[in-house]
Amino acid sequence: MLTADLIRHTRRGGRAYPRLLEPGDPALLQAAGALDALMCAHQGRSRGELEEALAALAVPKVPGIVQRGLARLLLQRAQFDTATEVPPQLLRADVFAAAAARWADPAAGPPIRWRASVLAAAGQPHGMDAAAVEQALFADLKAHQTLRGYRPIPPEHLLFRYNTAQVQGLLLQAEGLTLRMAWPGNRALRQLLGYLKFFGLLYDQRPDAPEGELLLEIDGPLSMLESATRYGGELANFFPALLLLEGQWELAARLRPRRGPHTLELRLEPDARLRSHYPPRGQWVPPELKDFAGDFNALGCGWECRAADTFVTLPGNQYLAPDLRFTGPGGQERLLELLPHPMAHRLELRLRQRAAVPGYLLACRATPATTASVDSTPGASPRVLLFRRTLLPRQVAKWLGG
Repeated sequence: MLTADLIRHTRRGGRAYPRLLEPGDPALLQAAGALDALMCAHQGRSRGELEEALAALAVPKVPGIVQRGLARLLLQRAQFDTATEVPPQLLRADVFAAAAARWADPAAGPPIRWRASVLAAAGQPHGMDAAAVEQALFADLKAHQTLRGYRPIPPEHLLFRYNTAQVQGLLLQAEGLTLRMAWPGNRALRQLLGYLKFFGLLYDQRPDAPEGELLLEIDGPLSMLESATRYGGELANFFPALLLLEGQWELAARLRPRRGPHTLELRLEPDARLRSHYPPRGQWVPPELKDFAGDFNALGCGWECRAADTFVTLPGNQYLAPDLRFTGPGGQERLLELLPHPMAHRLELRLRQRAAVPGYLLACRATPATTASVDSTPGASPRVLLFRRTLLPRQVAKWLGG
């Protein structure tokens, strides 16, 4: 992702328009290729040297802000590490100790010789001479880290990635967004909802969508009482998943710029200059659900658990998207949906929808709001299965057994 100073957009008529690059532009392709080649050529060299070389590279007809943005995206594809066997923190402590011991030594000589003797004394326990100590002393600082790995990227792909990052930078300022699309197929819808849940986003399906359309309201970071900055990042990370959709869609977002009292509107539709760098996952199952199913089946309680791969359709163009399906004796079936963020109004909506589907269980983290919404009648089947940190297989097994 790009920092705020690298985001390029135009404001006009209360709307924000991201300034997207043309992926087929020869000058831009040349710049992207030159930056990628520079990254490859600096394998084994320091990050400081690499950043200086990236800043010094000049490509005609390419604005400096664009070149800096492309370089930042490439740096995010690199792996840096500290090129020393002895931790620099330990070496610095040894240097300070040696300097303190020799501070008042009359035989130390002039400052240059005194400095060399301190470095040599600090390196002696580690089998290092003064020059090696000096080189490793600050090896953990960012500029001194060594480039150990880099994933090259074709120039055109980098330009598409840059355009996506421009939109993501704007979505970091979103108060919320609305997503409208023609009703996708089962596989595409599973993939879209899977990404929403993977990034932990709050969303509602609007019941007033026209027949044959899906209308989703996705909350922005202002809906969160905690971890709002992280949530904003996850909302931005969701955008490339939207680009995996085939067919027509429309995104409308309300932006709250960091500067200025007014909000801006961002509207996007499929654009040839925008392409996702996420792999199509289809009906992808998160690892935590696979782990839960494996742990549950290991209990041997008479029920079998697997990831749910279908939807429950409801009247009024509504649906439920369970996460897990349980099959028990006599072919009994139960469904479970995990609510990532237990907001009170969303929980009440799910409870109303759940009433039309026997054997449908909701599970969410215990908070004062969710506890107040749970039916506490003794002996009654729970309306919501609450857990403290992680949903435990034994909790679900107990509910199924009841």
